[in-house]
Amino acid sequence: MTLYLLGYAYARAVVFHAVERYSGAEGKGPSRQDVIAKKDQPAGEGWEYALFLPAIKLEESLRTASLNR
Repeated sequence: MTLYLLGYAYARAVVFHAVERYSGAEGKGPSRQDVIAKKDQPAGEGWEYALFLPAIKLEESLRTASLNR
């Protein structure tokens, strides 16, 4: 588990980045949605994304929970 988390921390710093998504017209759609994606690719692409999907989903849910406080 420790190696997995260390691998994710490295991948998060080097391979992945946060992407902001907005839907609808300004002020008329849902609020901003942050997702983690591989650099220069849409979310869900690449073997790294599939490998670290549980950690990515955990990080996204923690970020969403902290913003909704």
